[in-house]
Amino acid sequence: MEKIGLALSGGGARSLCQIGVIKVLEKEGISIDVITGTSMGAIIGAIYSFTKNAEFLEEAILRFTSEKNVKKIERIFSRFKKGGFIKRVSNGLKNLSLFIYDSFKTGLFSSETVIERVERYFKKEFFFEDAKINLGITATQCETGKLAIFNKGKIFPAIIASSAIPGLITPVKINGKRYVDGGVISTIPVFANAFIGGEKIIGIENESSILKEKPSNTFEIFVQMEKIKSRYITEFEGSFCDLLLKVELPGVEWFNFSYAKRCIQEGERVCKENLDKIESFMKRESRVRDLREKVMEKIKDFFLLTESSV
Repeated sequence: MEKIGLALSGGGARSLCQIGVIKVLEKEGISIDVITGTSMGAIIGAIYSFTKNAEFLEEAILRFTSEKNVKKIERIFSRFKKGGFIKRVSNGLKNLSLFIYDSFKTGLFSSETVIERVERYFKKEFFFEDAKINLGITATQCETGKLAIFNKGKIFPAIIASSAIPGLITPVKINGKRYVDGGVISTIPVFANAFIGGEKIIGIENESSILKEKPSNTFEIFVQMEKIKSRYITEFEGSFCDLLLKVELPGVEWFNFSYAKRCIQEGERVCKENLDKIESFMKRESRVRDLREKVMEKIKDFFLLTESSV
């Protein structure tokens, strides 16, 4: 029987919709054999791979989103999208001040401090080898541009590396190399899932929409270009899933963690609406596995299967 893989995408608060999908899959008795996650998907995937309990996962993430530092991120990045000339100038100056502040270091938050706080919060180490589900966490290696797949060793450094949004969290040093957000080059870690054993893969997309209005400053142009690039990456890798569930969350940006419950509920709704497709997916053999393997053979040097330790 083919191993069922679940590829969990990044997207900050938007990624929380994946919890709703996992809740429905668990209720339907669908057992996941391999999980890969990037950024917020890495956090969700790690918790579920150790517990196999969707209810615990939801409670843990809702506690996380209520933390003051998470709320601080939403305050920093929230901007009014409508307004006159004065408001646009004000928003532009706020964004410029972030760039100027950030130019003196490699991120607003120190990755070392984040790892230290996480370890202190949990009061124990967690290792990939102890997970109940085969887990892979992706991150981008700064020195080579390769997509690292952490599958052994310590969990926390890998999670922080996968979630280290450039400019927000400083790169994480692991085994002498620096890593940032896996979503930079792989928004849905489908190929990574296949590399560590996934044979029939479910992917969950929560890609934010490209801005329709005219950008009002340099920062917004930068954001628009990043969204266009991300959309292309998502469409490409997502096409190699055996089943891709698309969850639309209009009006929710990656930093809107106050919408956590809404995102989870929307994930549940979309998954329930696609139960017929999921049933069909479970009954048939993979239709894209051979094609996926051919592509992976051509780009295998781009991936780095590695161990997480500091």
